[in-house]
Amino acid sequence: MKKTTLNIILVTIGVLIAPPLSAYADGGNDPQRLAKLKEVKLQGLEGRLNVLQQEKSCVQAATTMDALHSCEQVSHQSMEQLMEKQKASWESLKASNQQGKENKK
Repeated sequence: MKKTTLNIILVTIGVLIAPPLSAYADGGNDPQRLAKLKEVKLQGLEGRLNVLQQEKSCVQAATTMDALHSCEQVSHQSMEQLMEKQKASWESLKASNQQGKENKK
């Protein structure tokens, strides 16, 4: 279970890092852009913390191996949903940045 949870975390980090890197590029110090980046980043952090706290509570309450396995499955599904939501947020932010650059031209 530890190996699977670690793999989930590593995949999540990998997926969540790539889109933000492109969102940070060519930004300068625009306060509005910084605020949007921080908002999306904090949403991801809060989401991951929430999933981990729920998994922790589930594991602590588990009384059988099946219940423990169920905790892992629910956590994995929650992380996947969070990754999709974060990916959409980063893509939206990236698109709005591109549109802003085009409008400045």
